[in-house]
Amino acid sequence: MDLPKNQIVVRLARRPTGDVVPGQDLVVDHHARTPLPDDLEEGQVLVKNLFLSLDPAMRGWMDDRRSYLPPVAIGAVMRGNTISEVIASRNTKFPTGTLVQGQFGWQQYAVGGKKEGVAAVHPPPGISPSVFLGALGMTGMTAYFGLLR
Repeated sequence: MDLPKNQIVVRLARRPTGDVVPGQDLVVDHHARTPLPDDLEEGQVLVKNLFLSLDPAMRGWMDDRRSYLPPVAIGAVMRGNTISEVIASRNTKFPTGTLVQGQFGWQQYAVGGKKEGVAAVHPPPGISPSVFLGALGMTGMTAYFGLLR
């Protein structure tokens, strides 16, 4: 498997005080090291992110206050739910080629699965895996429970 030496990631550079200012609050890092299969520990997977969900909750994660999740650290890859393909695995639940949903963030490649919540997704034929980030994801559940509870 040929992976690029570097990948593109988006990092939180500072805490926004109002609207997010691209290039100041969030910055694009074109030189982040791409994780490699040799980096994996037992139970982990290396994924290539295919889809990223951009949700209103992300703005709250940038603030320096805890909500249902701790704030994103300054300099860290911006948090985000993704649909990803496992490209290397040391986790028997997720062999290479498995599509997974996880919080792999605003980056092209990521390592996770040991402690982070990762779940296999199995879209029906003809249905985009991205539905697991929309109608069947966090935003869909928010709408469902907001209307019915």
